[in-house]
Amino acid sequence: MNTFGFETAVMSAALMASSLLVSAAANTPPPPLPSSLAARYNKNLRGGRLRKTTRGVLTFAPFMAGASAIALGALLATVSPVEAGDCPAPTSGTTWTCSGAANATSDSTVTITGAANQDLTVMEEAGFGLDVSNGIGIDINTASTTGVVMVDLNGNIEAAGNAIDVDQNGTGAVTVILDGNIHSDNGAGLNFNSTNTDTGVTGDTNITINGDIGSSSDAVGTSGAIVTHQRAGSLTFTAGDVFATGYGVEFAILGRTTGTAMITTGAVTASRSIHVTRSGSGATVIVANGALNATTQHGVYASVTSTSGTSLDITTAAITAMSKGIDARQSGSGKVTITTNGTVESTREGIEVDQNGAGAVEVTSQAVTSNNQEGILVTTATATAGIIEVTARGNIQAQ
Repeated sequence: MNTFGFETAVMSAALMASSLLVSAAANTPPPPLPSSLAARYNKNLRGGRLRKTTRGVLTFAPFMAGASAIALGALLATVSPVEAGDCPAPTSGTTWTCSGAANATSDSTVTITGAANQDLTVMEEAGFGLDVSNGIGIDINTASTTGVVMVDLNGNIEAAGNAIDVDQNGTGAVTVILDGNIHSDNGAGLNFNSTNTDTGVTGDTNITINGDIGSSSDAVGTSGAIVTHQRAGSLTFTAGDVFATGYGVEFAILGRTTGTAMITTGAVTASRSIHVTRSGSGATVIVANGALNATTQHGVYASVTSTSGTSLDITTAAITAMSKGIDARQSGSGKVTITTNGTVESTREGIEVDQNGAGAVEVTSQAVTSNNQEGILVTTATATAGIIEVTARGNIQAQ
């Protein structure tokens, strides 16, 4: 953790003390802080008031008219360490409050642990940010929490490892709201893990990232978001634009997830833009409101492997993919619905649906161009599969 240069602070205080001693002899108010020092701290110091900077607190003793030179000579200049971005443990209650601006030099991993048999709330004061140059940004562990988990942060979070880790193996509903941008140099923007198979682990999970994950000039080091989910209840995930060198958003929705999984993104540029596997029951809905750019693999890969799974619904904007545009695989009992509201261009199949269950298939597309395989391919593995309906509102080109 960095502080002010101590020698500089003491020298500045000594200069001020000399000026104050002269003023005291004439019983006049102290002179103003020299302009060079005021510019450095961007504050006007007055007697008895603490003045905080991003790296420390400088304090001066107050001026007292008529005081002796000895008393005025007691003027102090001290430096107190202050975390730039931090979330200290609460002295009482279960709410952790994050504060302080991001400081890449002094910020370190923030570890938050939920108390046993209680709720957990993580919030922030205005201006909070975090920039951890070595390790995870925020690490939240709620293994013993039995109540509601609420994480609501507005500031930008940058880290060398995962920007935010949430390990939720307690019971109760989970809500994560991130209004700022998040970025990781070598990890994931968000890593959410809930794999407790105890029957008491229930509750809906809601994750909202209103900012972007990575940027066009600085993509996340691995996946934009990794979500591993095994909880009775629904899963809702919403994110803005995603830029990642690995998967854009990656979901493993495991057996105990019984409710609807709703996944919504903005534009996604990544090796594989959206990757979803589901082995539990319930419906799966994927909506990409922005363009998908898959630089080495599929635009959307979605696989429902459980026979207890129900419908699979995928809606996208334009897709550019170096493999398949959309690869949808259904072993459950429900219908597969694919809607593309923009063009699809791929090096393999533009849209492929493999219906291994008994449900119907409905595909509605705009123009589709495949540079090496079929434009639209639908296959069924059972004689009991439902009706297959394909509507193309643009040209379908294949080689």
